[in-house]
Amino acid sequence: MLKLVIAKNMEIIPDHFKEAGMPILFPIGTAGKPLDDGAAFQKDGTLTEVIRIRTGDIPGEVIDTRDIGFCGRDWVEEAKLSDNLRIDWEPRQDTRADLVVLDAFIYGRKSNKRPQLQFLARDDNPANSIRDLEPDVVLGEQRFLIKKLLEENGWDGRVVIKGENGAPKNPKEFRAFCREHGFMGIRIVHGGIGPLVKTNAGYGAMVSENGYTRDDYRLKVMSWIADADTLLIADPEALRNSQKGPEIMRMHTALREAYYRVYRETEAPSLNPEQMALHSAVEGGQYRSNGTGAYESRVSPHPGSPERG
Repeated sequence: MLKLVIAKNMEIIPDHFKEAGMPILFPIGTAGKPLDDGAAFQKDGTLTEVIRIRTGDIPGEVIDTRDIGFCGRDWVEEAKLSDNLRIDWEPRQDTRADLVVLDAFIYGRKSNKRPQLQFLARDDNPANSIRDLEPDVVLGEQRFLIKKLLEENGWDGRVVIKGENGAPKNPKEFRAFCREHGFMGIRIVHGGIGPLVKTNAGYGAMVSENGYTRDDYRLKVMSWIADADTLLIADPEALRNSQKGPEIMRMHTALREAYYRVYRETEAPSLNPEQMALHSAVEGGQYRSNGTGAYESRVSPHPGSPERG
């Protein structure tokens, strides 16, 4: 049985599976609410075990305990930086990957628009670039992506994390420390970035799909950090498995066809030669994790979509 992990509070993924003919069902618990472990029913009658967890934990779980997962690109990029992961984004004969990216689907939690992780400030902030910002604290979840952005934009050597390397653990003391010593600080906050930045000054990093939250809280985009579209990722060991590998390929094909039919309203384009090679290798039991992963170029890392802020 395949083991799939998806993000909590992202109903577009179960909808995608339903459109692909593989409905996901979660049983109701004793409190009358759906549990976070269920099953997807494939067209041939086989079951796929499904669990729902926080998006940021998905890359690690695919490596450790699951076969495949749906995860935001920003969190795959974050995991790559935080855990020094090797990720097959495109065919490479000289690497051994920890994760394989099978496909990219341009949707987020609520829409089929490309979400973006953005660096935000209040709209009355006079700075025109991150380099020109005053020292303060950035609120967000993806600390490594935020740190990388800051260091590449004039803050190299002046970025600190709350409670690390001598920086204060107390949030108020940490903000005062950053302002006094000329540092840009990073404090991990899980949600509520919009109102926090609006009312407490400082800066924030959050995912935007349609810009409503940004506009409602009168924030401005200082920089694009990463795209946050949804990636289908797999464990190379599962792809090499004689039973699981072909099942994953069949699931990928069904999801891909449904995605283009429903969310793009077009017929799914043919697999490119590299994708065809991957499917053939897996289904023929010849897949190896030394570079046979093959994906469309749109899955590969890129410097941002045309809509980047």
